[in-house]
Amino acid sequence: MLRIAIKLLYALLALVQGWQLRRELKEQQRAADDLADNSVDWYNSHFDGVRDDKADDPDKADTDSDKL
Repeated sequence: MLRIAIKLLYALLALVQGWQLRRELKEQQRAADDLADNSVDWYNSHFDGVRDDKADDPDKADTDSDKL
């Protein structure tokens, strides 16, 4: 009886893993299609705001006393 339960759990796990893999592949394909269709818009939206934060003084070392 325990063997049957383990086999059923294994089969259920295999189904869930297959579903998850198909979902991830669809998401990756969608991202690849977006990139191929319009790479400039993808690039701009992907890196939007990455460098918006300006450091007060880039030459100044970040120390604990600065945070007080």
